[in-house]
Amino acid sequence: FALVAGLLTFTVWLFVADLPQALDRMVTVFVIACPHALGLAIPLVIARSTSLAAKNGLLLKSRQALEQGNQLDYVFLDKTGTLTEGKFTVTGIEKLAEASKEEALKYIGALEAQTNHPLAVGVMNYLKAEGIDPYQAQEVSTLKGIGVSGTVEGHQVILANQKEIERRALSFDQEKLKEYQAQGNTISFLLIDEELVAFFAMGDSIKPQAKAFIKDLRNAGIEPVMLTGDNQEAAKAVADYLGLKEFFGELLPDDKEKIIKRYTDDGKKVMMVGDGINDAPALALADIGIAMGTGTDVAKDAAAMVLTDDNF
Repeated sequence: FALVAGLLTFTVWLFVADLPQALDRMVTVFVIACPHALGLAIPLVIARSTSLAAKNGLLLKSRQALEQGNQLDYVFLDKTGTLTEGKFTVTGIEKLAEASKEEALKYIGALEAQTNHPLAVGVMNYLKAEGIDPYQAQEVSTLKGIGVSGTVEGHQVILANQKEIERRALSFDQEKLKEYQAQGNTISFLLIDEELVAFFAMGDSIKPQAKAFIKDLRNAGIEPVMLTGDNQEAAKAVADYLGLKEFFGELLPDDKEKIIKRYTDDGKKVMMVGDGINDAPALALADIGIAMGTGTDVAKDAAAMVLTDDNF
């Protein structure tokens, strides 16, 4: 019955349309007329496609997200650890008060030793290479959207971002700061007892395949957008190098989610790619969320897909 129905359909559509459409209708009738084929075909397709994806470095958690891949308008990319290697190193430290650079680094290391942030790891590796033993810190706490604080050698110490320094209206010679920012460095400031003592620059190399990835997205008609907590100058330096037309800098942890929501509310299909804890809400909200394999467990749990390594 199925064969007869399929061949009859093929004959009719061959006269009505062309050969490709006739074949398409015939196969459709075969599948519908033999529903047991679906019981075999669907699990086989799932198993095979999942295997192929895994071999190419992509772990699928949501097949629905995969099917939406050809409808994307925007791909939002976290900078640190996604577009860049996420392996920071100290590229310079500038003192702004009487304390020596070594003394300032001891205070900086005291707080950074209490966290596992990529910036902190870079600082500690630098101190180890320089043979500098940091002070011990107590009562260390994270300041949302600012940095980290604690008590060191009886002093209240804060490592803050530039936005916090501007909020406090603390002035200093900014020529050296602009020089570091033009190179795409991330800048952090050291405050001891409310006094601005020094700032240090952290460099992070861009992944070699990132530029080609951005170009491929644009050739496919998808607009890439970079999201970062870095200051606008550092963000612009990276965006210009990669050829990005759109980017958002100086973002607080919940700003990424708000940006994703703004685009999805406008009816855009968006993908979010990230690796950090603060990327998780945006990964969950986007039509497709992809976590880097080297990222945090929270990011992987929130994403619909996971890259097995840190390559695109």
